[in-house]
Amino acid sequence: MDDLDGQIKACLVQMKVISREQVARTESYAAKQNVPFQRALLSLDVVKPADLGRCLSHVHQLPYIPLLARPIPDQLKNILSAQCMTRWKVFPADYDTDQHVLTLAVYNPDQIPQMEHIFQLLMQPYTLAFVIASEIEIEKAVEALLAKPQPAGQSAAPQQTQASKPGEPDKPLKLSALRTAEAKPPAAAQDGRTQTQSASQPAGRERDLQFTREDMGRSLTSAAALLVSVCLETNPDELAGVRERVRYGQLLAARLNMLPLEVDRIAIASWLSGIETRPQIVKQFMTPYHVEKVLFPGDKPSPESLILSLVRCYQDMKKRDPSACKDVNLTRRNLRLAWSCPPEYQGLLELFLQLLMDEEFLESVGHAAGRILIVDPVELSTACMAPPLTNDGYEVHVVPSAETAKEFISSSRPDLIIAEVDLPDGTGLKFCQGVKHDSATAKIPFLAIMSLQMERFAAEFLRAGADDFMIKPVNLELLFLKIQKLTVGPHSLSVKTGVRGSLEDMSFTDMIQIVCAGNKNLEILLNGEGQAGHVFIQNGEVIHALVGDKQGEEAFYNLMLWQKGEFNTKQCSQFPARTIKVSTMSLLMEGARLADEGRTQEV
Repeated sequence: MDDLDGQIKACLVQMKVISREQVARTESYAAKQNVPFQRALLSLDVVKPADLGRCLSHVHQLPYIPLLARPIPDQLKNILSAQCMTRWKVFPADYDTDQHVLTLAVYNPDQIPQMEHIFQLLMQPYTLAFVIASEIEIEKAVEALLAKPQPAGQSAAPQQTQASKPGEPDKPLKLSALRTAEAKPPAAAQDGRTQTQSASQPAGRERDLQFTREDMGRSLTSAAALLVSVCLETNPDELAGVRERVRYGQLLAARLNMLPLEVDRIAIASWLSGIETRPQIVKQFMTPYHVEKVLFPGDKPSPESLILSLVRCYQDMKKRDPSACKDVNLTRRNLRLAWSCPPEYQGLLELFLQLLMDEEFLESVGHAAGRILIVDPVELSTACMAPPLTNDGYEVHVVPSAETAKEFISSSRPDLIIAEVDLPDGTGLKFCQGVKHDSATAKIPFLAIMSLQMERFAAEFLRAGADDFMIKPVNLELLFLKIQKLTVGPHSLSVKTGVRGSLEDMSFTDMIQIVCAGNKNLEILLNGEGQAGHVFIQNGEVIHALVGDKQGEEAFYNLMLWQKGEFNTKQCSQFPARTIKVSTMSLLMEGARLADEGRTQEV
């Protein structure tokens, strides 16, 4: 530290920010007050935070971004909780939504490996970049963030009321039947909805308190995830099981319209269930959520402990006999035998089985429609065909030569080959003959691509076994039609156009919860109510919605009201600009609140 202070002093003097006399006075003040030299500089107002930041940038060879001289972008407000920023002494300085790059300000380069490790363990979907700032500037930036009013989307929302599907009776399972005295809703919420701030009451303080509770829940869940990930890093299978437990627990809680506090309690307890055999560690993880009552419920199980025990019974059954879990009736019988619960809670089992069936229906979301190999050195630099094919759901690999194509085919069989006629290591004709004369690859569809000058070789390619050909420049619409034709033959994979379904069979809310919990990248196209809608999900977070002339949160809330219509999912790798900044859970809760308000006004 002394060496660093010496470099800072020399740098500030060299930059002519302060004189040597000011350095001496600051050193004297720091010694008397027993504070670090950097803090003394700012306390005496000898230098500005930006001056110190530029100096640290010179010393540590890291860029500097002023944290206090500019408004805080909205997209940064939900990335890290205030507790995490304070504990780790970092601040999100910038976020590139297109590249998904999160820039963190640190006060010491030694923090960088730690932050990279934390984000890797927590499976955060960001590429990290780092800048330097003084520790004091980071503290002030966090204070400024907390001082700003929170976005409306973060305010508390009542429980989601899930309407019955047309033609179905009301579901017998109600959350009130599962609540213990400890988890009952506020007394004023006699109608089954959570208590909300009326329009005539001051809402600012309530929003601040709600932000604190939500922020605390995220922080404790992240801390539990980090703790368990470190403890189980040598046992990846067990860690994967814990992550699945967390996912199912949160999805079940969402379908039961549980309170945010209860959802957080389930998530934290599910994480800690991975190390419950190490009680000395669990006991040190004290929280205001009383997760020990979920892990060790005793004679009076809570709704949260019932959910956790049901999920664990299912995981044990799947581990013993995976094939049994493919039959919903067999799964029901086995779980009724293995899962011990009072009769009035059996409705929870049916809700879980419905969740499993919905998840199975959507399990193909994100799977590639097929693997395409493009053999063309020009495509590597121009990328004319690969991006459109990727956006349509195909797994595309581009290689420059016939030799590298042969290596790829031997290790990973493609479903279609698109090859340029004129290749650098020989003619495409010999490559085509080699593929079609080999019994192991003869049935792979082969599409030859050639320039207009090479069209005279088209007949030779067809005689060599090529299934079709195209002339450059490639017409993309024609390309897709030829691919469809080539990949639906008797020996080829059928083209997957995503998962199709009806909103009467699966509600919009359930679909969003499942695909987001699966960390998917996709576009959901909806047709209903006389309109078309689009929802974009990137790394499990809703980032954009569009319907009619509405977009962003307003469009998403409109789509949540749709009871009838068709949906189709499509794998996506290129996304529009982000218009939705709040978390998916906050989005669903606020949409449910607005829908509930609309129904109340109609009555």
